[in-house]
Amino acid sequence: GVARLNWSRLYTGSEADFYHATVMPQDGSLVRARVAPSSYQLYLQRVANPGPGSDFSQWTAMGSVSAVSGIALASRASSVLLCYVGTDQQTIYARDSSDSGATFGDPVAVVTAPAAVGWLAAALNPSGVAALFYSVGGNVYCVKRSGGTWGAPAAWSNSAASISGLACVHQGDWNLAVCGRDASDNRKLWSCVCGDGYSRDPGVWSALE
Repeated sequence: GVARLNWSRLYTGSEADFYHATVMPQDGSLVRARVAPSSYQLYLQRVANPGPGSDFSQWTAMGSVSAVSGIALASRASSVLLCYVGTDQQTIYARDSSDSGATFGDPVAVVTAPAAVGWLAAALNPSGVAALFYSVGGNVYCVKRSGGTWGAPAAWSNSAASISGLACVHQGDWNLAVCGRDASDNRKLWSCVCGDGYSRDPGVWSALE
């Protein structure tokens, strides 16, 4: 009874493989962000009606960003959140859209990490609270925005030797997928939960699975 999707290619572009993110807001548009590895310029794209024949080649430059840090997009309803790291490789910025990615507000500095930021992931819960997760070395931190104000970051209760990827979705709690290496240098893909009051109290982490 499981649906198995038959994928088809809609676009083959000349964009180089590098840090990227994508979301689809409630209006069905496709919002993509990418970093160009030659210039470390952040580019943004919105395709209102993605499908065969759509133009996926138009990008808007958003400014210079970190050469060593990932980027993140999150959406819920018509809200879209874009997160990236500045050229200092430590300060994380957020830009918001309330019209499904058609326009974005000015960048807001969220937090300055103690060292270079590796990867980002973000999600919005049904109440509009945003959670941004970011890695520094083998640690993962969470910083939340409620009522328009970003709070203080808090480190997770797990440990890893290094982190090489993060992804997050909110479903009851903040559910994460984490790529990295453990203390024995084994490559791992873990799942874990940061509580939002569903299966765990807010801010309480599960163990890595």
